[in-house]
Amino acid sequence: MDKIALLFPGQGSQYVGMGQALCEAHPIAARTFEEASDALEFNLQTLCFAGDVQELIKTEHAQPAILTASVAAFRVYSEEMNIEPKWVAGHSLGEFTALTCAGAIQFADAVRLVYRRGQFMQAATPQGVGAMSAIFGLNVQLVEEICREHSRNDAIVVVANHNSADQIVISGHAHAVRQVEEACKQHGSTSVVSLKVSAPFHSPLMVQAAEQLHEELKRYTYCDPKWPVISNVTAQPYVHADQLVDLLTAQTTSPVRWQSTMDYLVKQGANTVIELGPKNVLTNLAKGYPLRAFAFDKQGEINRYQQELQDAKARNQAAIAQLVDSCIAIAVCTKNRGLDEEEYQQGVIAPYQALQQLRQQLEQGEKEGGYGDVREAFSLLRLIFQTKKAPDAEQAMRFDQLTSKSDLQQRFPEIGNEWQAS
Repeated sequence: MDKIALLFPGQGSQYVGMGQALCEAHPIAARTFEEASDALEFNLQTLCFAGDVQELIKTEHAQPAILTASVAAFRVYSEEMNIEPKWVAGHSLGEFTALTCAGAIQFADAVRLVYRRGQFMQAATPQGVGAMSAIFGLNVQLVEEICREHSRNDAIVVVANHNSADQIVISGHAHAVRQVEEACKQHGSTSVVSLKVSAPFHSPLMVQAAEQLHEELKRYTYCDPKWPVISNVTAQPYVHADQLVDLLTAQTTSPVRWQSTMDYLVKQGANTVIELGPKNVLTNLAKGYPLRAFAFDKQGEINRYQQELQDAKARNQAAIAQLVDSCIAIAVCTKNRGLDEEEYQQGVIAPYQALQQLRQQLEQGEKEGGYGDVREAFSLLRLIFQTKKAPDAEQAMRFDQLTSKSDLQQRFPEIGNEWQAS
């Protein structure tokens, strides 16, 4: 059974044309862009679909654009799949998207917030003063040590993103970043890539932006998220809405703990991640984990996931139908120790017929093949046992037979406790 985490990308994933295919195929996506344009009082859809790339990459434009494209993808996902996630998480800007999709921030408020966030971040340092680079092939502890060695009051450079075991992003004054790049190469970095960004995000150079964002955040009202949203700062879920202002403020100058976020999700039992938004940066970062990963930027990925869901549903239906067949067989061969004819009619004949009906519904695809069908089968068989006055030891033995003959234990780990609860 899928335990899904939805992931939302950050700045840098934008491109001209993002969201267009979704809007053409899904009216709800088009309405999302219209809502954002109304909130911003300029045509965000035109900027995203056919705008000048130099305008789109401006921080104050890129942030609401990516958030809107991601929320549009989330709404399409919700409408098409109707499967709630167990967790949501977003990389940097994507944390605002995650909180929005979890109901903690109103969409129109989120669009305005990240537009202002982009303005604050862009104004925090003059153009060309800051820089960011991705370092590959070195561990975070070594990169942090190199940054400390090259940092002074007038030359700040820090680790900004712990993206993966193999990818660390540094941020700070441009000349200090260049020095650390060279030092990382000397220490054996497999690749160093200067990022095309307009400001040194997630560094102490963003203190002014953080202070301004803090005041802006206090102007809005928030709700508790309906799913666990993982914070970039703590790599742990938000607990209450009153954490949003402080954590989103701290995120502006703190490193993005993405590797720790992914470690947390895997430890909690996530087995599927779905990236909702432009490109597939986060899907690529998930490749080192035991996870099924899908990027919903393209219709093809949506189709692929839908097909997997249909295939899994068919397998579940077949497995549960086999279980129901076994329940029917056990019901027939269990000795009847009861004497009341009316009880027999209500407690044996009626549930036996209900088992047959459940089997037919599974075969015809009228039942989803979910855990509720397992519970229904067990409940009916339990009633037959009770009416026939089967001993507890015999019931336990039959239950063991049922689970050992199918792969339902693997599909539904909670099945081990279900017999006692039925």
